[in-house]
Amino acid sequence: MIIAVVNLKGGVGKTISSIALATAASRDGVKVRVIDTDPQGSATTWAAEAEDAGEPLPFPVVPGNVATVSRLRDGDGLTIIDLPPSGDIADAAVDAAGFVVVPTSASPADRDKTFKTVASLEAAGVPHAVLVVRTTERTIAARLLSHELDARGTSVFDTVIPRREALSNAFGHAMRDLNGYEDAWGELKEVIYGD
Repeated sequence: MIIAVVNLKGGVGKTISSIALATAASRDGVKVRVIDTDPQGSATTWAAEAEDAGEPLPFPVVPGNVATVSRLRDGDGLTIIDLPPSGDIADAAVDAAGFVVVPTSASPADRDKTFKTVASLEAAGVPHAVLVVRTTERTIAARLLSHELDARGTSVFDTVIPRREALSNAFGHAMRDLNGYEDAWGELKEVIYGD
């Protein structure tokens, strides 16, 4: 199965969501790899720094481009594509994906781009769900996002990933505590594998 992690806005948690979901899948016995298509190379750098620190990630992270993503086919295991906010690579990944995860925080700027992302996925008929990340529950912003997701009938994960310093500091290390991403993986697994 190919999963694309997409949002038209940068800085919404696509890379950490890709790495954390891949870690959760790996712990669940799934053969997984992450393809890093973002020109900043954050996922690739994360993997290299973790390796240098003696804490290698439990899956490969490989760079990708439009050509490699366009040639992806469902095969053995799970492929998670970490994407830049836009461009031909994002279009190719969405075309290849069997499911799209749309991470977002509750900030107004993130919400705006998230709903534009969702609208384009809906127009293309691509299966997807919004994953709310880096959020403090019971805040006005979190309530507004939840209300808007419900009002629009947007497909959304039940799991909400809380704002945690441990997640912010995980870059360059193998993740220990997934802070809810294991639950998001459980939901994703049920959708893609029917387990």
